[in-house]
Amino acid sequence: MRLNLYRVDGGYFVCPADAPVPASHASEIGEREPDMRFLSRDTAGRKFIEDHMRMNGAVLMDQRVADIMLAGYSAWTYRSF
Repeated sequence: MRLNLYRVDGGYFVCPADAPVPASHASEIGEREPDMRFLSRDTAGRKFIEDHMRMNGAVLMDQRVADIMLAGYSAWTYRSF
């Protein structure tokens, strides 16, 4: 699953790359580009992330959870934000 990650107040908002940003965060994210794009299969939290995408359409994670779910993904490890 292709996903976009955005920095938001309180953490990180992850949503499908092939769909519009959900209304819950559309005003905060606006038209800006994602801070990171990634494939769920490349993450430690693949099942968690994909299950939440199917059930909720998006995932909001704080720093601690994001570090666990994205562990080992090089773009997360070496991010510049």
